[in-house]
Amino acid sequence: MVALRNEDLGYMDTVDSDFTNGWPPYYVVESGKCTEISMRFEPPAARLHLKLRDEDTGKSIEEPEAQFRRTDGHHAWNGVSKRGLDLTVPPLKPLEVWVGAKGYRSTAPFSIPPLEPGEIRDFDALLKPIGLGCLRGRVLDADGQTVAGIEVQPRLMNDNLNSKAFSVRTNQDGEFEMKDMPPGTYEFSVHSNEMGYSSNSMVGKDGKRPVTEVAGSSGSCAEVTVNLSEPNGKLVVDVIDAATQTPLEHFRFEVKSTVPRWWWSEGKEWIREVQMPLGRQFSLQAESEGYETSQPMLLTPFESGEVRKITISLQPVHEGVRKP
Repeated sequence: MVALRNEDLGYMDTVDSDFTNGWPPYYVVESGKCTEISMRFEPPAARLHLKLRDEDTGKSIEEPEAQFRRTDGHHAWNGVSKRGLDLTVPPLKPLEVWVGAKGYRSTAPFSIPPLEPGEIRDFDALLKPIGLGCLRGRVLDADGQTVAGIEVQPRLMNDNLNSKAFSVRTNQDGEFEMKDMPPGTYEFSVHSNEMGYSSNSMVGKDGKRPVTEVAGSSGSCAEVTVNLSEPNGKLVVDVIDAATQTPLEHFRFEVKSTVPRWWWSEGKEWIREVQMPLGRQFSLQAESEGYETSQPMLLTPFESGEVRKITISLQPVHEGVRKP
């Protein structure tokens, strides 16, 4: 796959464009002849120039946020504002646009008539200030002991505009605090490769992740306790050439749960390690360009903290033999 982009000229990443039949494949062979490609740009993008004001004071909001989606039945190109006061949108398409800002209530969707290629159109809206809140909490392991230095990731639910990547690490007492948080309901997860915790390590009521409500301008912080399960296991994968026994630098492997209706799967490109949830069986496959894909390998359940190293041999694809 080959992508093109020049946002200054209104040409977005072609990965996000409207190739109705997918992205055309290009093949590079080992020879002295270069592969020639021809790519088609979509019409240059349009922009909505955001001019948002505080409903109470009438003052301009300097850091507006916006999100759009297409309403013509094809939603390959949805997006959020990335260029300050401008929202880049596909031309010649009907749109819905939401706007907001930190400390303000996000609007209901506005219907936007199609813009012409390259058009810049002003977008005016008033936003209701709702203030910002804070939250504090602590993280406990399966034995009820506090966990220091783990990354806590709160996610604001049901608010795409403000659902940014919030994160904070616990202090030496396993506690954390975050200020200037948009009000709403937050769901929590954690992450630490070193300690073996992931978003699957949450222990919550009825199997759900812990949540808490953050109020705006309340003067008091919302509080939450995040309880963790046992640390995950770790799978370390090496892939080698079956003929020469030399390690392959570029490969991809995928592990999938064998438990019916359990969604977990993990795919890695050129990365050797992955956390493994406990108590479930998995299948493992590896592949690399110029080699046959390995047969699925069954992995027995991992124990907490277990590090399991597996080496997979891949057979080179010989001339006239197709890779499965």
